[in-house]
Amino acid sequence: MSTQIKREPDLLQAWSLRELNDRVEHLHGRDQAQKTATCAQSVCKRQDYMKYHYCEVERLIGAQLKETNSDDILTNYVFPKNTPEYHEFHSRRTEAEANLIAFLQCIHATEDTLAHVVYFALNLNQLKPSRISIKAVCELLTPSPLQAEISAMLNNAELRHVAALVNHSKHRSVVGAAISVSFIEDEQSHGLKFEGFTYREHCYPQRWAIPFMKTSFDAMQEHMLRIGKALNAQLAI
Repeated sequence: MSTQIKREPDLLQAWSLRELNDRVEHLHGRDQAQKTATCAQSVCKRQDYMKYHYCEVERLIGAQLKETNSDDILTNYVFPKNTPEYHEFHSRRTEAEANLIAFLQCIHATEDTLAHVVYFALNLNQLKPSRISIKAVCELLTPSPLQAEISAMLNNAELRHVAALVNHSKHRSVVGAAISVSFIEDEQSHGLKFEGFTYREHCYPQRWAIPFMKTSFDAMQEHMLRIGKALNAQLAI
C-alpha cells in the first residue's frame, strides 16, 4: 500500500480564503462573510479527516499486506479458517473498512460543504436550507468559469462513483471492501477491493480500495481548488 495522499501544502495560497473573506465582506457584509468562512474552513478540515482515515487503513492492514504474498493471503485470509490469525486479521479488516467508508463519506460531504461556500459567498438566497446542494447551486448560476468548474466536478467519473457508493451504503446496504487476490497480469496482486454494485440503474465495477482512495482524493482536491479560485475571481468582477 505505497500510495499516499497529501493535502495540498499550499492550500491557502492556491485558494486564498482570506481573499474570499475580504471580498464577501466587501460585497455582502460581515455576517455573510462569517457564514462563508465557516463553511470554507470545514472544507479544509475534511482534508485532514481524510488523511487520518487513510493513515488508519495503512496502520491497520497496510504493513501486513505489503509483507505477505498473494498465495499466503489466499490461504490464510481469503478462505475461511477458524484460526486466531484469520479472526484477528478480519477484525482489523473490518476496522479498515470502516475507515475506507468514512474517507469516501468525507469526499462526498466536501461537495455539499463546497456548495454552501459558493451559495453564501454569492449571497444567492434562493433555496431552502435543506435544498442546498452542489447541483442545485450550479443550476442557479449563469454561464461563467465558476459554473463550468462546478459542472466539471459534477461530471467527474471518480466522484460520481464515490457519490453512488456513499449513497448506496447510506440508504440501502454497505458496499463492502473484502480482501481479494488477483492473478491477472499487470493488475494489483492483492488488497482490499470494493465490491461492484448497481445504483439508480447504473452499474459500478469493483475497485481496488487504496488506489480508489487516492484517485478520488486527487479529483476532489483539484476540483475544489479550481472552484475556489474561480469563485474568488467572480467575486472580484
